[in-house]
Amino acid sequence: MFRSSIGWMLLGLVNAANVTILCKCDCGPNPTIFIVPSCSACIRNFCIESNACSNTTTNPIPWTTVCFQRGSVKDEMIIYGFIFITGILLAFALGREHLLKLSKEQDLYRRLPQSLQKLLEEESN
Repeated sequence: MFRSSIGWMLLGLVNAANVTILCKCDCGPNPTIFIVPSCSACIRNFCIESNACSNTTTNPIPWTTVCFQRGSVKDEMIIYGFIFITGILLAFALGREHLLKLSKEQDLYRRLPQSLQKLLEEESN
């Protein structure tokens, strides 16, 4: 279980490395969001060329461009770490009673004299 969890976490790292960079053109009542290759591409000319802010010459409303990322490696690793630790704690909580029962049975079995152990083994077969 531990090895497969590490594999999933590494796979999450690879996916988390592909962060989506977005540009928000906020001009007027309807802001528009576009995917851009880098934050340096998120400028006023980009918004005008993509027809997000076409009425800027006739309408003197001030407008802005904002570059942001959706998700990051750090955020995803915190989430995967939380899920992993929660899963381990849940598995331990669910299996705790069973493990305690097994350990008590094994402990009692070890304390029995050899003759009783052989007798119990013969009855179980």
